[in-house]
Amino acid sequence: MAHVPRNGKSRAETLWENSAQTEASTVLPAAVSWDDQMTQAAPHGSGLRSLEESRMPKFVHIDISADDPQRAADFFTKVFGWGAQKLEGPIPYWLIRATSSPDDDTGIGAGIAKREEAWQSVAPTIEVPSVDEYASKIEAAGGTIVQAKTLIAGVGYLATFKDTEGNVFAILEPVAENPFTGG
Repeated sequence: MAHVPRNGKSRAETLWENSAQTEASTVLPAAVSWDDQMTQAAPHGSGLRSLEESRMPKFVHIDISADDPQRAADFFTKVFGWGAQKLEGPIPYWLIRATSSPDDDTGIGAGIAKREEAWQSVAPTIEVPSVDEYASKIEAAGGTIVQAKTLIAGVGYLATFKDTEGNVFAILEPVAENPFTGG
């Protein structure tokens, strides 16, 4: 298990590793990068790239489809104490806040929309730097497109796929001032 001393969002110079076999710690020269969600640490010279180059796509949002979105929003509010806010626009959509305050940006955002198609249920959204690039990767790996790349004003470009097991998920290339990714 690697442990990294956190010194802000800068690069650290050392990494120590606890060995389960010897119960000893070893100090190694290391390259360490921080971002908002993940620590990346590796022995110096191991090929750890810069933060922008090494940042992996992450889950940023979960959509819940419902026959009655208001009823579903009420359910999650009553059961978990989450906040639900109906957004203005042509498509009925409730933004779910599963945090104790609006300033708390931990966790993954969620929303509830009217179920329009039989395949819609719960679909996680993964933030990517390019929908086009990742759509190609998904299809090359055996995934299939469910809904083509679409621009959602103020949010970004979104496309929906099925993985090799039939699970539905979306990828999002965010734009500035995105309410789901905090941009």
